[in-house]
Amino acid sequence: MATTIRDILFYLAPEFKTTDETELNRIDWFISDTTAEVSQNFGIKFGERTNKAIAFLTAHYLTLAIEDNNSAGLIVEETINNTTRKFWNSAPANTPYSLTKYGVQFEQLKKSTITRALPFII
Repeated sequence: MATTIRDILFYLAPEFKTTDETELNRIDWFISDTTAEVSQNFGIKFGERTNKAIAFLTAHYLTLAIEDNNSAGLIVEETINNTTRKFWNSAPANTPYSLTKYGVQFEQLKKSTITRALPFII
């Protein structure tokens, strides 16, 4: 049985795993859109890592879509003893991908792919 991008997504980001048909259709739309973005907008070839890159980027976009009501995850929460505080984290993101852990993983995969593609020069 072939592993699909959806399978990889559910493995890397299990919080998105579902059997709900409406949600699966939504996830498939994100996968399709992200697949087109990766193939058109990134000058690097992920090779055997392409599906993993698409899964990370899809999880990034799904996370942003869910956290849209939470200002893209910029609310910080801390608990000290029995007191919990929530406040706005005004620290700027380095890149749009640094807003989620999946975006960060996508960036790391992209950087490692570029590094692997560079020839060794003395």
